[in-house]
Amino acid sequence: MKLYGASQSPFVRKAHIVLEEKGIPYETENLIPVLKTPELLALHPMGKIPVLRDGEVVVPDSSVICAYLEKKALGAQLGTLTLAGIEIDVRRWPRTASYYRALLARPSFKTAMAQ
Repeated sequence: MKLYGASQSPFVRKAHIVLEEKGIPYETENLIPVLKTPELLALHPMGKIPVLRDGEVVVPDSSVICAYLEKKALGAQLGTLTLAGIEIDVRRWPRTASYYRALLARPSFKTAMAQ
């Protein structure tokens, strides 16, 4: 398991804390999100950090990573997670990213998230 991101990011630190608290062995790799490198874009279509790779599964977003790690620590069936009421199949994130990006652009979603 590998966590990608910059240690200065509070979102990356959030994922680090959960990994440490759960006692899950992992490696880290420093990726700076300002530089949209091909490596970063291959992991996350929007070029954001953190990203967690667990074998073939690539999990974006610190909240989704934390939910994934919680389910993994509990030995739950992995695959679908819920983020802000949106079902996300972590194995199909590249397809989900464009939907999520479009959802974030909606004024009604921005208003709901601001409350």
